[in-house]
Amino acid sequence: MHLSLDLLLKQVVFFLKVEENELTDAIICSEKELHSMSSFVEFGSHTVHHPNLALASAELAKSEIAASKKAIEKICGKECRYF
Repeated sequence: MHLSLDLLLKQVVFFLKVEENELTDAIICSEKELHSMSSFVEFGSHTVHHPNLALASAELAKSEIAASKKAIEKICGKECRYF
């Protein structure tokens, strides 16, 4: 089953209990919004400060990724399994 983008957007708006224009104008999600979505969306970690990982030291890369994973787990209340 393929959902249209319009239908998908309407479902997200319904689950988040926000107005559609609030969602489409948002640059980032709040912790409350992330937590609300975590029951039906899997979030992956990336980094905290967005360094170029190809140029970063191994120590910096590990630290950035671990901190991002920990933050997502704290907000969502479950393990973050993806990068």
